[in-house]
Amino acid sequence: MKTIVIALAAAAALTAPATADTLSGSTVAAKTSYSRGYLAAGAGGGVDTISRMGLHVEGGVQLGHPRLVARGQIGVGIDPSRLIDTDTYTQVRAGLEARHCERGTTIACLLVGADVAYTRDVDRSYGFRPNETTVQYRPSAVPRIGAEVGDRIRVRALIEIPVYREPTMDGPLTVGLAATLAAGYGF
Repeated sequence: MKTIVIALAAAAALTAPATADTLSGSTVAAKTSYSRGYLAAGAGGGVDTISRMGLHVEGGVQLGHPRLVARGQIGVGIDPSRLIDTDTYTQVRAGLEARHCERGTTIACLLVGADVAYTRDVDRSYGFRPNETTVQYRPSAVPRIGAEVGDRIRVRALIEIPVYREPTMDGPLTVGLAATLAAGYGF
């Protein structure tokens, strides 16, 4: 939970009111025609207690200030390390993202944010435990940092650190590492 607090504090720091930039002694006004939202599709992979590969769709909308975005994401994927058994997951997320863009534009931005996620893992065993299916539901926190390039057409690259407790809720916290790449459209 400390990670979420740190990510949200960073988001608040990056959303301070924009001021004019100074370039070679002259004042240049900040651009105010930011995109109000975005839609994107992407792929990613990572590891926590299992390895994961998946596809996702995401979207976000500006919250009053151009640097703060409310976002959501839906993803599906598999555990590619399992050759006999079939592990799949479905994940739904919602969160906040702060953007710090180069000189008030949206061409090159650094991103920091955190999501609350709900994951449904399904393990269908065909090898050692024939015809056994295990379903687990797990809430998690997913802080992330990354970069975005482009204005209307965008490419986003993110590093994420999912944190969750095993479904029994009495085990230790599990921390993972994931990377995602998405292409999208700003509107």
